[in-house]
Amino acid sequence: MSLFRTTILFLALIELLSIFAWALPIFNTACFFVILVMVLFLSLKNLAYGLFAVFAELIIGSYGYLFSLNLANGSTIISIRLGLFIVVMLALAVNILKNGLANYWQTLKAFKFFKYYLWLSAVVAWGFAWPPR
Repeated sequence: MSLFRTTILFLALIELLSIFAWALPIFNTACFFVILVMVLFLSLKNLAYGLFAVFAELIIGSYGYLFSLNLANGSTIISIRLGLFIVVMLALAVNILKNGLANYWQTLKAFKFFKYYLWLSAVVAWGFAWPPR
């Protein structure tokens, strides 16, 4: 099967599961946690896989609520987008702790555009620190 056909079938399956999840709240919660666990294992194997999952969700889900976790009788809703962000950041933290912070810092400093991002983060921090008029 071609990659295009496989992708279309996968997207149709996700949308179909989302319809069932909308009708059955227990199924919604189960799908939410299954997706997060799968992305966590993929991210721990290779962080790029987790980022691919996040980008795929950004493309597929318009508001990020294909699957969600309802807490406190629906008054608090955690979207799959927020869950994926938390899982990928957790995998990044585990990766940093496993390989050591010094190794991560050396890899980051070797990044081609590191100094530009450093300047950008300094300007953003200055913008947050500057009091509004």
